[in-house]
Amino acid sequence: MYNYNHLLMTSLNQKIEQIPFLGSAKNIATLKSYSKILCYEVFNIYTSTFNSAVDFTKEIPLRKSFIIKIIPTPKIRSSIMKELNNNGILITDGKYIFNNNDTNKKIGGDGLEITPKPRPKHYKFHPDLIYNSPISFTYFEHFDSTDKKILYQKMKPNFDMITISHGVYNFIPKMVEEKLSNILIGDEITDPTVTILIDGKEIPASRDYWLNEAVRHNKALIKFNDNFYIDSVKSFIDRKRTDLIILHTYNVRKIQNKEWYCSRNKTNKRLDHNLTCIASELFEYVSLKGVKTVEIDLVNSQFAFLSNISNFPMDDNFIKAAQEGYLYELIMEELGLEGDEGRLAAKKYMMLANFGRERNHPKVLNKIFPILMQSITEFKQKNGYAAFSIMLQNAESSLMITTVLAMICAKRIPCLSIHDSIRVRPVDYDRTLELMQRIFDERDFKCKIKNK
Repeated sequence: MYNYNHLLMTSLNQKIEQIPFLGSAKNIATLKSYSKILCYEVFNIYTSTFNSAVDFTKEIPLRKSFIIKIIPTPKIRSSIMKELNNNGILITDGKYIFNNNDTNKKIGGDGLEITPKPRPKHYKFHPDLIYNSPISFTYFEHFDSTDKKILYQKMKPNFDMITISHGVYNFIPKMVEEKLSNILIGDEITDPTVTILIDGKEIPASRDYWLNEAVRHNKALIKFNDNFYIDSVKSFIDRKRTDLIILHTYNVRKIQNKEWYCSRNKTNKRLDHNLTCIASELFEYVSLKGVKTVEIDLVNSQFAFLSNISNFPMDDNFIKAAQEGYLYELIMEELGLEGDEGRLAAKKYMMLANFGRERNHPKVLNKIFPILMQSITEFKQKNGYAAFSIMLQNAESSLMITTVLAMICAKRIPCLSIHDSIRVRPVDYDRTLELMQRIFDERDFKCKIKNK
């Protein structure tokens, strides 16, 4: 969701820039700056409240104290709230909402009437701004001077070579229905521990606990894309269907309109752009200079990068399997797993070791890779659990973006960089593969590249 959210925030930024604030240039800049900060914070409330099922059609309460903390000056605050509402950005009906109990007149001990206390005003972003954004932009950001020469000058022509066929719009609803068919409900969920995001906090508990909580609230425990929810099944599916169709259609429309977004992530240094946030199934409809692309991808890439870190203690069997591309097959053999489901389970175990907190590390991996799992645990305990995956992504971007992509662009080979993979036209495949392998050999980086 990162790129999608970033696109929406850019839409909000552009809309705020168009507000006709009055005053000096300095005063206008201050008003716009505060407006953006407030919208950022409200946007974060939405994404933390609804997790990956963000519902921008719902109003959220904003206490005056919350707004004052962001915009302390009354005159500035009043002007901003008025203009955000009048310009269709952050809108409200302007009414306080009272609880039924609060609306009854009450008499206190001193004989005076107690004034009913309202709940906070409710706000939401204008639906057209979110779901039918007029955004139009082409810009690059977070690049240092070297990146600008390599990426801005070289990548922009590649983007302009991209087309995406209209048949994608017929495919998107079918793809969404296929994804929704994988929803698990209630007893279909086999995870012993379930973590649900509530008010921005991750709450882990046993599956049975959440099943009971769901029944108590006359709802269902739902698993979708490795995230868990307590919701009514029909409501969740209907909302998720709408959100996914909007998401994929939004991203496709930007590509067709050649409204490019490209940014070097400040944290993991990955190159994020329009193509990194579309579903892999949609590349069937993407062409580069009128030709469909093929992918050059590293096998179990994140762990291949890990295996090449010399000062990180790990098991010899892990290093060999990760570098030769049979890591998941090794885990399957050790655990007696079979078929596609077995491979997915093996991959999930490693993903939990990569991205999960120490308490969620699969214990079965301790027997297969005892040195590795101990090293990962100690690293996360010292640096925080997210730091481990960020370290690997930094290693990936250093090689794949700063070195490989830069060299491919320098050779004027039309290409698309998708994190740990490169997409090129079939006619450029062998040349690009040879170039990548030469770079890997020069840096003594060992990995397996997937077959064409």
